[in-house]
Amino acid sequence: MPNIKRMKKGMGFTLIELMITIAVAAILLTLAVPSMRTIILNNRVTSQSNAFLSSLVVARSEAIKRNAQVKITAVDSSVTTNEWGKAGWRIWIDLNGNGTFQAASDTLIRQSPAVSDTFVIDAEVNDVTELNYQANGFSSATDTFVVKIASGCPGTTDKTIKGQKINISPTGRASSETCSCDSTASNAC
Repeated sequence: MPNIKRMKKGMGFTLIELMITIAVAAILLTLAVPSMRTIILNNRVTSQSNAFLSSLVVARSEAIKRNAQVKITAVDSSVTTNEWGKAGWRIWIDLNGNGTFQAASDTLIRQSPAVSDTFVIDAEVNDVTELNYQANGFSSATDTFVVKIASGCPGTTDKTIKGQKINISPTGRASSETCSCDSTASNAC
């Protein structure tokens, strides 16, 4: 019988051990949660950037494949600013040559959904509101698009949120690079 009493005495946690474990877990969570928020925001920016980048690649390849000029414009034709994502964008062929999309007479290749108000897709350099890919794949305009959080760097201390710059070369090739939401950084968005 003495062995049974010793076994029961050593089983379980004391209240002090449990309190220390909870305190350590709380400290670790306060460090981990802001980092997780940054990871989620950075992944969302990257995902939105990839959606826009893939549309540019599709437009260029469709222009070459169809041997025709392919346009990328904002879905909302009243948008005259350089913000592309408010209502989404469409890739289309202007068959009637009037410069505005008309479902009855133009060919719609792809249309993207509206971008969340959390993000901004901004034509940064030349403020282009329309991109045209020629039959040879060359672009009618060169510009740098920036995909970033609309509010900039959330908070005053979190400078690790990233944006994406999408560069369009004169040959029509689109490439992406990471930029910082910290306006003092050398690679600021």
